[in-house]
This record gives sequence, structure tokens and C-alpha cells, in this order.
Amino acid sequence: MIDLSKWIYAQDIAEWLSHRPPLDIPEQTDCILSAPHRTFREKLEGLRKLRTEKMRPTVRSVLEEYLDLGEYLEKQLCCTRRMFHELYETDIFYCGRREGFSERKIFRAPRAGIVHLKRQIQERAAQCGTKPEEYFGILYGFCDRTTKSLDHRWSFVTNFNGEVLYCLSERQEYRGRTICFGTGDYHYIRLPYDSGTLVELTDNPFFPPLKGVLVNEAEPWEEAFGRADQWLLYPDDLHDGSSAGIGVIPLNDYASIAFGADFLLPFRQFLRRCEGELPANEQWLSQLGRLAAADKGRVVSRIRKDSQPKGSSGPYEKARLYVAELEKELHLSISERSTSDGSSLNW
Repeated sequence: MIDLSKWIYAQDIAEWLSHRPPLDIPEQTDCILSAPHRTFREKLEGLRKLRTEKMRPTVRSVLEEYLDLGEYLEKQLCCTRRMFHELYETDIFYCGRREGFSERKIFRAPRAGIVHLKRQIQERAAQCGTKPEEYFGILYGFCDRTTKSLDHRWSFVTNFNGEVLYCLSERQEYRGRTICFGTGDYHYIRLPYDSGTLVELTDNPFFPPLKGVLVNEAEPWEEAFGRADQWLLYPDDLHDGSSAGIGVIPLNDYASIAFGADFLLPFRQFLRRCEGELPANEQWLSQLGRLAAADKGRVVSRIRKDSQPKGSSGPYEKARLYVAELEKELHLSISERSTSDGSSLNW
């Protein structure tokens, strides 16, 4: 059994899992591949150690495929010369958001692209007065076997130091399967907190700051907790003016789509209990937490209903209502101000 405290970033989750039945080999494999704070090489070494465990032949076969792929990618990422028909493009993100003004470059070999990402992040952080560790880079791997198009094969995620964290496959490339060094099934992860608990995202390069209220289908002390769903109630500024301003998202494998970049990342590992007092403009979260703790079913049901974006009567409806209100407040009408000779504006 692997050391969960080494491979799971959120120590509360690692502690909770350590008191549960041991993870099976596929779950341990996924745990290693998902680790957001371990490099690709550390993950490859972790899989090599896991190979020494006893397991069924079918499970060992899958593990060997990961190792085979990992060793191939390890050699590829060290290349300083172009291999076959490959090209690489760089991109950087700050707290989960793409840096729109950063320079994107094409490289013929992966090593040069990774070195450029590290240098670019350092320069961008210095320019913006931010911290390098708040950034991450992407090295997109393409194949140009035809002269008309580029085939996107891989997305290599790097930290600010130029160390590869994830190797994400963009197509069925390896023996007809899509396998990658990234977040997989992830069903065993739970936030071990009661409904109504205020949670926040820890400082990380993958997601913007966020606070919210946790709601459980089953509570941590209930037998069904390990299989039950969890939701997050959070401030929703996406549907401004057309919803209740509170979003509801299930904390499942795909939650990071709403908060992160263009691919899946281990969203739940960055959530922790929110400590300390909230500022005045966030006090409503504490009130919402108390309501969720008192009657989570009714609260979530009502918020889900009220948070659905409402239809709009048209792009000019707000303007029409404003002009009508303006006419009413100024006690004016078009007929009162119209003149035959045309009047000038008086400010």
C-alpha cells in the first residue's frame, strides 16, 4: 500500500482515507498519477515501486502499460532534437487563467520548449509583481504528418520550475487507448467535512480563488459517505443578473471544467476547511452554511431551482426599461420637449 500522505496533496483527505479500507491497485495507480505536487518522474518511480505489490495479471497488465508509456515519454521529454514529425507550442496560465498577452512559440524539440516555459514564467512574474509558483505552463505536442494540418497529440503540464507534472493524451494514441499521466477515475476522494462547512481553495496555480459551502448526500459519520455525492455552493458571477448568484456544482471527476483550464485537474485536493473570519461581503456564506447544516435537502433544492439562468426578453430590454424610468423620473414626455425649430442642448 502506498503512503497516502505522500501522494495526496490535501492532508485531511489523506488522513480520512488512511482509516478506510485499503485502496486497490487501480485506485493507488490513480492516486499516484493525480498527485498535483509530484513531478512526472516521481510518479513514474512511484509506479515502479507499486509494481512490486501482488496483483491480478489483468491489473498488472494495465500497470505495465502505464510504465511502458511513461518510460517512452520520459525519453521523449529529454529530446533536444526533433523526432519524426513533431512540433511543440508553449502556453502559460496564471491561477488557472490563460495569460492572453504572453508570447506563444513553436519548437521542434520538447526540451527547448520546456526551458522557454520556465524562463517565460519567471519573466512574467517579475513584470506583474506576482509569484512564479502561481503559474503553470503547457507544452502542446503536435504531429505534422500532412502539410495541411497539425494533429494535437499531447498536453504536457509543467510547474513554474519547468518540471513536468502531467502528460495528458489528447487522442487514442497509445495502443488504441487513451491513457495519460493525469487525473483518472478519482471516485475514492471525498472531502471529510460535514454539510454546511465553509471550504476554500488553497493557493495554487491551477484554479482562481474560491470559497463555498459543502453539502453531502451522506454525512462523514454515515456508512454511505464513501459512495455518496458531494456538492459545492459557490458565488456564481457567470450568469450575472439572470440567476440567484449562487451556483451548485457536483464535486465529481469533471468539476475542474468549471474552474480550471481546458483539461481535468485534481480540483478536490485543493479544497480545505475555511479558517478565520470572513470579510463583510462574504458573511452571507456563513449564513448559507448554517442553513445547509439545518436542512441541506430543501436548501440545495431551492438554490438549484432559483440558480437556473432565466431567459431574457432581448438585448435591449434593460435599456428600454431604463429609458421609461428616466422619462418618468424627469416628468418629461417627448411631446413636451419637441419644437418645430429644433432646440439646442442645455447642460
